[in-house]
Amino acid sequence: MMTDYIDGLCSVGGEVYVVGGATRDYIYNYIHETRKKIKDFDYVVRLLDTETIIRTLKEYGIVKEVGKAFGVILFTPFISEDSIEFALPRTEISTGSGYRDFIVSPDHNLPLIDDFSRRDATINAIGFRVYNKDDLKLFDISINPEPSFGKFIDPFGGISDIKKKLWKCVGDPTKRFIEDPNRIMRAFRQSAELELIIEKSTFDAIKSDYTLINGLIPGSYVRLFNELLRIVKSNTSCTYLDMMNKLGILSYLGIKDAKIMKLDKDISLTIKFAVLLSPENMTENIKEWGNLRQIGATDNFSPYCVNILGAIQSHYNDLNVANSLYDVLRVCEKMYKTFGINTHDALQQIASYVNLLNYNPKLMQYTKEAKFYPCSISQLELDGHTIMNKWDVEGAHVKIIKETLLTLIFKDELINDFDVLEKYCDIHINDMLKL
Repeated sequence: MMTDYIDGLCSVGGEVYVVGGATRDYIYNYIHETRKKIKDFDYVVRLLDTETIIRTLKEYGIVKEVGKAFGVILFTPFISEDSIEFALPRTEISTGSGYRDFIVSPDHNLPLIDDFSRRDATINAIGFRVYNKDDLKLFDISINPEPSFGKFIDPFGGISDIKKKLWKCVGDPTKRFIEDPNRIMRAFRQSAELELIIEKSTFDAIKSDYTLINGLIPGSYVRLFNELLRIVKSNTSCTYLDMMNKLGILSYLGIKDAKIMKLDKDISLTIKFAVLLSPENMTENIKEWGNLRQIGATDNFSPYCVNILGAIQSHYNDLNVANSLYDVLRVCEKMYKTFGINTHDALQQIASYVNLLNYNPKLMQYTKEAKFYPCSISQLELDGHTIMNKWDVEGAHVKIIKETLLTLIFKDELINDFDVLEKYCDIHINDMLKL
């Protein structure tokens, strides 16, 4: 089976270039002595038309022609489940003020500099020509610890800006942001992840043009929040969130009273985002807020995470004043309808949020102990059919009995054991029904 798809493209006359994040991060690793993992390789292929690229790649894997009209080909090698994007050089002519308002013209003969001129930032407009898959090892700093900078295609000074730790637009920044206002979010996100300074003319354009983001709402909420959540996730988020907040960008996204705190890097993204939002202080329903903005459809969040935000809003006050295990178990019982078997995990996250804002080691201890108790009457070892059949109890009364047993377990007067619960019912069944 043939596996070297890069060599295959070169052998039929193509020029293959690694572009974007892989080249940027490799150079960054070398200059700043870091070890950022290079996960994805994106390619630009010159001198081959789309049909030739597709025909050649089909010998090495599965081709999806989803972006064919834009000169983009999605390829999955036979020996891998990961998809790879191959693109022809292309020009983009803006016809409006949104990222969909373009005439995209792929041209396999287009000089690479013309393709790079449409990109957002200089640090993302660097290419490196490869001839086979082995050349990809050159992007591993442990194998190739010192790059040959002369081999990089760098028409806009991206390498120099990486050295200076600058995020700078390619060409006119106002034009770049009008073409796609989400580039404003990308500027903050990549700066947060790489600890960059946004170059002055670029930042001036952001200050003048950030209202363009409003044109992406609501249709591009997923794109906007993908970027925002990655900013929140970064270890240097405070600096960039503070800038965005002062400009008013966060309020455009529906975050009106942002709380910006320096947080430990080990804190989960869900909790970091909750700190920014302060769900316990929001007047609107946080789940509806999140669903409107499609946060659960982003790469870094999920519907489960949105439910965590909702539980913080609903149960923050109860957990904040909880002074016994019983209080915490009652919160567990309320949460069970939403989280089911994940209730204890969700409780741990919500308690950690409460504890983060108001240090309470007892709450964390109660939270750990809660996992040894049932959360719901459905988790009792004594089931409803046994109660109905053994003590001739009707359905409506079964729930009363089970709720009583659950309360006694919460108070440590019973344990969740079939024999123990059965014996208790033998003695107290009539008393429970009188309650």
